[in-house]
Amino acid sequence: AVIMQLDASFLHDNPYIFESYVTDRLVKDFSHAEERGFINGSGVNMPTGILAEAGGAEVGVTTDAITYENVVKLFFSAKPEYRKDGVWMMNSKTALVIRSLTDSAGQPLWNHTNDTILGKKVYISEYMPDAIPGSKPLAFGDFSFYWIVERASMTVRTLHERFFETGQVGYLAFELLDGKLIRPEAVKVMQMTA
Repeated sequence: AVIMQLDASFLHDNPYIFESYVTDRLVKDFSHAEERGFINGSGVNMPTGILAEAGGAEVGVTTDAITYENVVKLFFSAKPEYRKDGVWMMNSKTALVIRSLTDSAGQPLWNHTNDTILGKKVYISEYMPDAIPGSKPLAFGDFSFYWIVERASMTVRTLHERFFETGQVGYLAFELLDGKLIRPEAVKVMQMTA
């Protein structure tokens, strides 16, 4: 839950437009928090993220560098049933490294025409870590096995009376959700050596 306080004078001119802006801003903030939790959450008062040590994705490859061969090894570390609908997830820095990888004949690993690696779609999330020692910068697998349970969708309540004496209006926003990879073998990650 989060409470946002704003000067009540903003609402005098056009309250509907301003309240719509506040709601849109809260939705964006919550969506970023959700994405961060679904990837990096510990499972304590937050979702269990795909990179969580306990309950997260299985390590498919351990390496000290992102190479063409290690990306291919990560792909084949997933069972065929998870490769079928598999996708890649990484941040922009890791994507930049992988976009430059070529095989011995100079053919790129990353298909620049349709943004795929080994025929599988690439998703970018800046909440995935950089390729530094001890991190898990690259994930591949069937993310449909990451289940999200929404117990209460995001709700925004306007608090006119609570902040009346200070000349402000409050907005209380909250939601209840959880997430967990129900089959850890469905997604494999690249673990950088420490």
